[in-house]
Amino acid sequence: EFARELGSVICMIDLVIGYTAIQSMAIWARKAD
Repeated sequence: EFARELGSVICMIDLVIGYTAIQSMAIWARKAD
């Protein structure tokens, strides 16, 4: 049970980090233009 909860938390953090990276890349690409 604990391992499953930990896995879902890691998955959510991974999604947030991925989304943030995509956003910052888009902003950087827009600035570089």
